[in-house]
Amino acid sequence: MINLSKDRLYYSISEVAEILDINQSTIRYWEKQFSELKPKKKNKTAKRKFSNTDIQTLYQIKKLLKDDELSINSAREVLVEWKPELSVEELSKAIKFSISKKMNLPVEDILSSIDKIRTILKSIQ
Repeated sequence: MINLSKDRLYYSISEVAEILDINQSTIRYWEKQFSELKPKKKNKTAKRKFSNTDIQTLYQIKKLLKDDELSINSAREVLVEWKPELSVEELSKAIKFSISKKMNLPVEDILSSIDKIRTILKSIQ
């Protein structure tokens, strides 16, 4: 599991997809639908580089579309007035809570399970 860090400037699209538990194609689609989402792109490869603010914007879009069940047009209207205000720590906790709520498990149980799986995988290698 990839953790957000206030010391890290950018994340790849695959890392963001893992952090938010969404598909890379969904991120690309939302990028076209929401003008607020503008990740930086490397010159030669055009690879997206997402900042913590971009991740917070994606999290808000996910929340509006998936949790609040708004249409894309309604979500756009909400995002016009919305400003990213969470610290990296608060965003990380919100994401973990959202994922654990989806799975109906406490965050601690999920993190413990992930640690156990990592230990097993390391022992196999």
